[in-house]
Amino acid sequence: MTTGGEDRLSELSDDLLRRILYFVPSKEAASTSVLSRRWGSLWRSSGAVNLAVQVHGYQDLRYGDSYQEAEEAFFSKQEAFVHGAKAALDAAEAPITRLTLRVESNDDDGRSTIDQFLCRGRDWQDHARAPP
Repeated sequence: MTTGGEDRLSELSDDLLRRILYFVPSKEAASTSVLSRRWGSLWRSSGAVNLAVQVHGYQDLRYGDSYQEAEEAFFSKQEAFVHGAKAALDAAEAPITRLTLRVESNDDDGRSTIDQFLCRGRDWQDHARAPP
């Protein structure tokens, strides 16, 4: 039986820790760097970038929010996600052999919300909404 203060993770090999981090979303994997200096580079050398985000469409307006405020919040979250994704890709110290993207929406029309989120250009969205 182990005591509460014993660090058993430090006993694991770097290869095994990299394999574990290979399956963890990048944001959580990067946060492991606060555990120890040793972990700081392990997530970068796992060979995987796993991106995850939860999005909500414009119909999720909070009371008092205008459509424009909701749209700005949506695109702000989109830009933050793109920035974070680029940072995760740039931080990789090993060839990336796995890139995953998990976009979740709990909206009634989740597919539409996800389509809007993945379409980065506002002009394209306006064009797509216009009748032919």
